[in-house]
Amino acid sequence: MHQWESLVHLLQLERGCSCAWVASGGKVFEVIIISHRSQVTGLLRLPEHSELRERVTALRSKADDVVRSNADSAELAHAFYETLAGYTDLIASLLDDRTTQPGSFLKGSSSRQVADAFGSLK
Repeated sequence: MHQWESLVHLLQLERGCSCAWVASGGKVFEVIIISHRSQVTGLLRLPEHSELRERVTALRSKADDVVRSNADSAELAHAFYETLAGYTDLIASLLDDRTTQPGSFLKGSSSRQVADAFGSLK
């Protein structure tokens, strides 16, 4: 798996764990979320990922803040939606950047196109 594919996959895993973690008020997935965050952080250390790193950090901070605040169920539901929407938007922007090219409907090899399509489905 290429670095970009790994990053998209790991962000998708982090999204799922983060949503469950927020929805539970921090009662589930803490160990798993730490693992996924560490893996994503490792891929985001490169200088060319500084903007992406900032976006991921902001999403994590919002999730962490609501869990630490002992929010009620309505606040957790709202935070769940914001977490899901934030990660989904981030992942979609990565997929869009990778799959669009002026003057071309499809970009890259057939295996690249399949990987992009599969990433969009997750």
